[in-house]
Amino acid sequence: MAKFSQTGIESGASDLGAIVPVDGRYLEPFGNTPNDILQRHRAALEGVDLFPASRIMDAGNRFEVAIRQWFEDEYNVTVELAEKGYRSPNCNLVASLDGIIRDGMTITDYLGKTYEIDEPLVIDFKCPTWKPENPEAHHYMLQGHGQMECTGYNWFVLAQLDRVSCKWTISVWKRHDGVITAIREAVDTFWGHMANDTNYPPITPSEASRLTPGNPM
Repeated sequence: MAKFSQTGIESGASDLGAIVPVDGRYLEPFGNTPNDILQRHRAALEGVDLFPASRIMDAGNRFEVAIRQWFEDEYNVTVELAEKGYRSPNCNLVASLDGIIRDGMTITDYLGKTYEIDEPLVIDFKCPTWKPENPEAHHYMLQGHGQMECTGYNWFVLAQLDRVSCKWTISVWKRHDGVITAIREAVDTFWGHMANDTNYPPITPSEASRLTPGNPM
C-alpha cells in the first residue's frame, strides 16, 4: 500500500488505534501508547524513523497485490487503487487507502451476515499468518472509520486472507457518527500536544518513568 500521509505533518488512519480512547482508555495496539505516536511524529520532523517496517510488515505490503487480485476474482468486483491521500475536511487526518469499490457489492462477513451495499465503499486488505482471533478489533474499526471520515463514504470492508488457510475473514462496518466525532476530537488533541510540545498523561508505570525529565528515554 502506498503511504500518502506524512508522518510529522498529519495523522494517518493507522495512528487512530493508539490515539483514540475507547470507553475511556487507550487501546495500545501492538504495544503503542499515544505518547509513542507523538514521539514517532516528532522524530520524523528530525528525519528519524522510529517505526521502520519489519520483515513481516514488508511481506504484507508485497503480498497485498496478489490478495487484492484474488479478491477481485472471487467477488467479481474491481478495486480502484488510490492515487492520492484523502484528507479529512474536519481535522488533520489523511488516509492512505488500499482501494475503493465504486459500485458497491454484496458481501458476507465472517459471522454469516450479508450486506448489500449499493454505494462506494473503502476496502482494506491484510494477510496475517494465522486466521485473525478478533476480526472486529477496535483498532481495525478505528482505522476504517478514519478512512470513511477522509473519503466521506459510509462503508468499510476489511478483507483478511491468512497465509495458513488461504481463506477470507471479512469484517464490515457502517459509518457511526459517534465514532467519527471521537476521531476528530482525538486528532485535534494529538496535534494540540504536537503544537505545544506536551505529552499525554502516562498510561503505564514504565512510560511514566520514561517521560520524567532527566530519565533516559
